[in-house]
Amino acid sequence: MWFDRCFITYSNNAINEMLDVDLDLINEFGAVLKEVVNAMATGAVKNSNADISVAISGIAG
Repeated sequence: MWFDRCFITYSNNAINEMLDVDLDLINEFGAVLKEVVNAMATGAVKNSNADISVAISGIAG
């Protein structure tokens, strides 16, 4: 199987709850910086049957 699932996490609470990213990390670095995006990718692997993941972040405007 190539694609098992995706996580759409617009809010900091969703990032925390669905991808296990610590809210302190989000508050320290902001949701769009490298440290948080790396944690999002790690959380996606942890919360799925995947071997790899991709995390993308940005600011809606």
